[in-house]
Amino acid sequence: MYLVKRNDALEINGFMVNGERADIHQTVEASDWYWTVTAIMGLSTIAFWFLRWVKSFNRLYTSSMAVATLIAAVAYFSMASNLGWVPIDVEWHRSDDEVSGNTRQIFYVRYIMWFLTLPIILSDVLLLGAVPWTAIVTNVIVSWVWIVSILIGTLVSSTYKWGYYTFGVVSLLAIFCTLFIDGFKGAKAVGSDVNRTFLISAATIYIVWICYPVAYGVCEYGNVISPASESAFYGVLDVLTIPVLGGFLAFATRNIELSRLGLNHTVAGHTTEKGHTTGATNGTNGVTNGTTPATEPAQTA
Repeated sequence: MYLVKRNDALEINGFMVNGERADIHQTVEASDWYWTVTAIMGLSTIAFWFLRWVKSFNRLYTSSMAVATLIAAVAYFSMASNLGWVPIDVEWHRSDDEVSGNTRQIFYVRYIMWFLTLPIILSDVLLLGAVPWTAIVTNVIVSWVWIVSILIGTLVSSTYKWGYYTFGVVSLLAIFCTLFIDGFKGAKAVGSDVNRTFLISAATIYIVWICYPVAYGVCEYGNVISPASESAFYGVLDVLTIPVLGGFLAFATRNIELSRLGLNHTVAGHTTEKGHTTGATNGTNGVTNGTTPATEPAQTA
């Protein structure tokens, strides 16, 4: 008895959507790669989820990364299955066989994933820089503008798509400014360990995220490279951004108390039988060792 490797997703879910066919579309090899990334995201979700119960790990980071990788797993499952896309007329018609045709397959599910996951990554890194919540919320909204602008541009066939591309790139540069100005200053003030973790995380974001506009330009916007190359390009960037950077943050923040970052935090599930609590205490900088007796209610005369 022999096991036969078979990926028939492209046969089951073809290249027709609402009566329109995508002339430029992914290949079986691209689908195989998407399945690989799905497995990476899925296994990462399981790992992050169980790390939530390991006391040495920071639950804020492990929980948020579990959510991010879970969302990414769903998105990559959709793309591997050849679902979550629409055919869009290309602006640039190429003679190369791999990108020749009138319509190109655009995976809108990829942008839904970015809309939900990239703000999680960004918020976790900005927290290390002790950036105020108002600035974090502002940058999350700006990141939504970035992703939505790029998505709208991919659905436009005319040259006006580059206007949305510009809005997206400017929004990304605004996020970079916050990381550089507010984040570096805040992380340095918190401590050398936090500053080191922030520098590595911010540098990773700079290097990886600046590649996204390049990918947009040569994939959906410019129709320069094939959907197979597109899958490799985006897949590597997403793996580096979500499970790799997320894993680094989860491990690097094990000994960093949230109170140092300006957050009040009580470790859940560490209450003793007689109403005593262990671990971090709300409103304090640092943690208390051992047990702290619960405060007795004041008696009235």
